[in-house]
Amino acid sequence: MHPFPQKADLAFLLRGEPILQSLAIWPYGLTIGFDNGCSINVENAVSYVSSTGETRRYEAEWRNEQPVLFHGLLEQKLADVERSDLELALVFENGGRLIVHSDLSMYEAGQIYGPSGSMYVF
Repeated sequence: MHPFPQKADLAFLLRGEPILQSLAIWPYGLTIGFDNGCSINVENAVSYVSSTGETRRYEAEWRNEQPVLFHGLLEQKLADVERSDLELALVFENGGRLIVHSDLSMYEAGQIYGPSGSMYVF
């Protein structure tokens, strides 16, 4: 629906916050919760790149997916955020990456919830 916000607008994610033990999978998406109360809802697709380079893409129909492999990111601190208009890469201290994908269709691909009630739709 929309491109991702600029990196400067996502600075609140880079405060060394680990992912809580709340990678919540629901039928049509995924919620990534951080210790600082911020979260990202993914309603499109996400790619996981492990610290060893193994890559797996997960699509929107999460209820039909095979088991997820990115549980190793739990309690890992976020080291960097990389973005392009249609990809947001969360880079973790162990080298793992979770890449959130957007598109320019008429439907939302997800939301990023920041501090103090701020929200970005992508």
